[in-house]
Amino acid sequence: MHSSSSLPETLPETPRTRLFCAFLTAFLWWVSTLQSGLFALGWIAPLPLLWSLHGLIARARFFAGWRCGFFSFSLLNWWIAVAIVRGAPMIGVPTFIGVFLGIVGVFLIGAVHGFMLAIIAWMWNPLGESSTRLPLRRLPLRRLPLRRSPLWLCPLGLAALWTILDIARCSGALAHSWGALAYTQWRDTALLQTASVVGQHGLTFVCVWFAASAALWLRAASRRSTAVLWRAPLLAMLVLHVWGAARIGRGETPKNRSLRVLLVQTTASPFNGTNAFAQAFDLTTKRAKTERFDLIVWPETTFFARRRFDSDNPPTNAFSANAFSA
Repeated sequence: MHSSSSLPETLPETPRTRLFCAFLTAFLWWVSTLQSGLFALGWIAPLPLLWSLHGLIARARFFAGWRCGFFSFSLLNWWIAVAIVRGAPMIGVPTFIGVFLGIVGVFLIGAVHGFMLAIIAWMWNPLGESSTRLPLRRLPLRRLPLRRSPLWLCPLGLAALWTILDIARCSGALAHSWGALAYTQWRDTALLQTASVVGQHGLTFVCVWFAASAALWLRAASRRSTAVLWRAPLLAMLVLHVWGAARIGRGETPKNRSLRVLLVQTTASPFNGTNAFAQAFDLTTKRAKTERFDLIVWPETTFFARRRFDSDNPPTNAFSANAFSA
């Protein structure tokens, strides 16, 4: 992708440094999903991992990526263990068994989904020799014009690979999309407008491109000649935010009226014998008889109680027609 004279010397990173980078990526990824508004950390969350892979052989990169993926997806899905523990009495399971099942569930999610980052790290070696840049040494890679390829294409290629693997992770009967890098941007209202065009995975692509470009630029021997690595994604972020802010300013609702939203707040709990779905059902029915709404929002906790409610008190067609008419 460039001449060997521009390759930097291998820095003396230690296993402890690489372990810290794996934890740092997981921490930044997790913190950027919280309500603290630190969504910009999602742009650089993969950076520590990608930066730490320099100088490693393919097998070591694979293990380092899996380790970071295990930390990341375990931390992002810790709430599943809490939900299993709290829900264990509802199905007649002792609490100590719920604790065990919760830990095993989070462990399996981290272990399996960690292979996504393992594959990504395995393929990330943009500053290696051209014959070993891809971990497929038995293929005639020396015949490919890798040295003449622009360096700025590497982050784009990695972002594309990450996006493809994330789509696969979110597809199928065993799909589990929780923890996607795009979800870190849920507080960035301006950038979130881009999802209407490129979708969830498009946002993931942008975030990975930004982080991979920054990681590669920090490793480059001549940062002045490779300034495009940070300027291009930064400019793209600026353009997307300006476009999103302008779209928000235009608004989507009719000028002659405001959007009518019914927020249904329940106080039911499965631990005191009440049913959240039944309560939301009653509250919505009462308000929908006298008013019309463009949008009705229920708490997600009502979903878990729906099956038992349906078996005892199946909803009528009248409820569907009255409560959800706009």
